Amino acid sequence: MENHADIREKIIIDTDIGDDIDDALAIAFALNSPEVEVVGLTTVFGDTGARARIAASLLRTAGRTGIPVYAGCMQPINGPVHPCGAPCQYIADAMDRIEIPGKHAVDYLIETVMGAEEPVTVLAIGPLTNLAAALLKEPRLRQKLNRIVIMGGAYYFHFIEWNIHCDPEAANIVFRSGIPMTAVGLDVTKRCLMNAEQLARLERAETPLARLLWRLIRQWQRDTGRTYPILHDALAAYGVFGETHLRFEREAVAVEMAGKHTRGMTFNLTDRDREEQLVQAAVRAAEGSAVMAAADVDSEAFIALFLDRLLKGAEA
Repeated sequence: MENHADIREKIIIDTDIGDDIDDALAIAFALNSPEVEVVGLTTVFGDTGARARIAASLLRTAGRTGIPVYAGCMQPINGPVHPCGAPCQYIADAMDRIEIPGKHAVDYLIETVMGAEEPVTVLAIGPLTNLAAALLKEPRLRQKLNRIVIMGGAYYFHFIEWNIHCDPEAANIVFRSGIPMTAVGLDVTKRCLMNAEQLARLERAETPLARLLWRLIRQWQRDTGRTYPILHDALAAYGVFGETHLRFEREAVAVEMAGKHTRGMTFNLTDRDREEQLVQAAVRAAEGSAVMAAADVDSEAFIALFLDRLLKGAEA
């Protein structure tokens, strides 16, 4: 059982909600976790306005309308994304009329963190463009921001993970910022695959939030051809406060920026199989990039905790 701190950690969730279903599930999990207080949501990458409306609809359905949502950067720092339509989980009849404040997510991040009396943590479960843009615009965030927790990268096998791949320049800025970082990578999140019985529990749940989540899951299933969600982002949300089901290792991490086939890959500078000269050069290039990287997970126990919190009082 997790230990609940007397003071809940204040978090801003930065998300690319609307494509993979794990963002919506992660936000719902965070809203039902007593260790954290969600003070705001920001959206990133692609149609951030539509993403913001999905997030606002989720908050409204959960009865958490006091949490603001702001749309952020639509394209990577160094180049545009390909044109794309609304995310697959966008429900026009339910979301078109939702109004999103005009303030940009980057400005909200800066103002909220710099003006906070208590430390603020950013939980980043999408590409890191908003965070990088905020750091470029207000360098003092490096001293003010409590820490950053991300779902991104892969640290114990070689793989170009989506959130880093979408904006390697932004990831490089964030990893080299010197801000305390916790990274929950694909090498552990991929083990948190829901099964048919677990998904059926969610389908049977009777609360408005559970019903909305099930509708989003069904749209995601139809759009992607996949059946069972992998709880990538929910595990990162757990990484904000949870140590019982996650094991972390301190690693010096760099983001590959130049490789033709490896651009956007994260790698640990302490890998024993790397040539010493390469390691030394990379360490110099990645100064300030030490992170607490998730190295192992008790996936069965975590998924049980996730469902218990998400469905508390919701099952028929």
